[in-house]
Parts: sequence; structure tokens; C-alpha cells
Amino acid sequence: MAKGICSVPDCESPVLVVARGYCSKHVQKFYLYGDPLGRPPKRAKAPLIDQFAARVSPTNDRGCRLWTGTFQGDGYGLFWTGERQVLAHRWIYESVVGPIPRGLEMRHSCDTPACVAVAHLTPGTHAENMMDMRVRGRSYDRRGERCPSAKLTAADVVEIRVAHVRGMTFASLGRQYGVSEPTIAAAVRRKTWAHVT
Repeated sequence: MAKGICSVPDCESPVLVVARGYCSKHVQKFYLYGDPLGRPPKRAKAPLIDQFAARVSPTNDRGCRLWTGTFQGDGYGLFWTGERQVLAHRWIYESVVGPIPRGLEMRHSCDTPACVAVAHLTPGTHAENMMDMRVRGRSYDRRGERCPSAKLTAADVVEIRVAHVRGMTFASLGRQYGVSEPTIAAAVRRKTWAHVT
């Protein structure tokens, strides 16, 4: 037996159970959303710094704070600012310290791409960053025979250069050593194997 009409404007449904004067459809929405019209409450977005902090691990034994969010292929973290995706370590540095001067990279003193500890980040040039990498032993020399795809040896290259000076063509040298003519030309012209004298 109906106990009246729903108190929501433009709703003519009967109220079967006395529940705040709403029909069953609007009572359900009231209990789910706190509003008989069913509008979910708007959640306030957490500030970006809090969203960032939620994706960072506690400090480890090396003093690193590691990014746990999304990564790009080279191990650096990615952070969505609501407008665009940025490198996590650059975003935190700019948020805490200030803008990174144009043209500079961020150098990690800990050599850990996933680290977002501001104390481990310093702006620097690409050359400085590459020097850090070499000095700390993070780079590896892939020249010549150290390259996994190398078909020639350093001794081969010396012989090839001597033979070319004596008049052998790139094509004949390529056939002799089982490589292409451009490979021979690059070795002779020192575009490759420049470290071999």
C-alpha cells in the first residue's frame, strides 16, 4: 500500500516504505551516493605531489627513493601530470628545486635511472652525463670485436687497409672476407674501426 508520492521533484512514483519520503529507486540512489538523484560525490583530486609520493618507495640503503609507477624502456620513470606525461625524476626536481636550465639533462649521482631522490639529482650537460657514465663504469665499449655483430677482427681490418692501398677493390675485399662492399669501404675510410691503426 502506497504511503504517498516520492518527494523528488518530477517523480510520481509511490512511496511504499517510509524512507525519507523517497520511492524505492531514489532511496537506493540516496544510500549509494548520498543523493536521491544518484550523483556520485565528487572526489577531490589529491595534489600532484601526493600522487607522485604514492608511487615512490621508501628510502633504500643507498639513499635512493625508487619510482614504482610507469616506466619507459630505458628504466626512467614516467609521471602523468594530468596534462602530459613527464620523466618522474625531472618533475620532482623541478617541483622541489626549480626549473632545469634549458638544454641540460639530469645526472643521477647514484647511477639508478628509477631513483627520484632529489639529493641524487644534478643538472648537467649531455657530455657531463656521458662522462659520469664512463667514469663509473656504466658504459661499455662496443667498438670493433667487442660488438656482437662484428664480422671482422682488428687484424682483418689492418690487412684490408694495406690491401686496398696496394690496389685491391672494395668488392674483391668484400668477397674475400665475406662482408659487403660498404662494410669494407667504411673500415678503409675509418668510419668504422677508427680505433684500429
